[in-house]
Amino acid sequence: MLINEFGFDFYMNGILINASELITYSYTYFYIEKIERRRYCLNLLFATFLCFFALVFVQTKQICTKDCFSEKVIMELALVILMKFCVALHYQIIFLHSLELYPAQLASIGMGINSLLCSIGPSVVNTIINTFNKLNLSIMILFSALSLLAFIATIPLKETFGQQPPEIV
Repeated sequence: MLINEFGFDFYMNGILINASELITYSYTYFYIEKIERRRYCLNLLFATFLCFFALVFVQTKQICTKDCFSEKVIMELALVILMKFCVALHYQIIFLHSLELYPAQLASIGMGINSLLCSIGPSVVNTIINTFNKLNLSIMILFSALSLLAFIATIPLKETFGQQPPEIV
């Protein structure tokens, strides 16, 4: 799903979606010291899963030209904005959570490897999207499955809120 295939026009979609990410920075700045990391991560991942899963059924795949204010188009855009909000907020919390779970050196190596692996995504994303389009499947099925997998992988992690970070390895 490209940014011009849902909601309003390309520029309005970009402004609204990026504004939702901007809100997360303010929220994180003021509340990061008060939130439980594991529970918050689980809630955000589950909300992301629900957004992706709902988009499987709501997705219109139409480029808006004149009448953009239909209920389905607005619902689709609202789900994308909420999903972006959840992903951005989770991404900010996961850095802190990983540093509290593991010693700093190990967490740094893990985040570095994670960043390296994340650079593979843009290389293969077009192939994956084209494959799903050829099979006439929504790419949101894959995204919802991956967010559910991330939710399940987060369950065994321990809560780190209010605890001392581990010592150096």
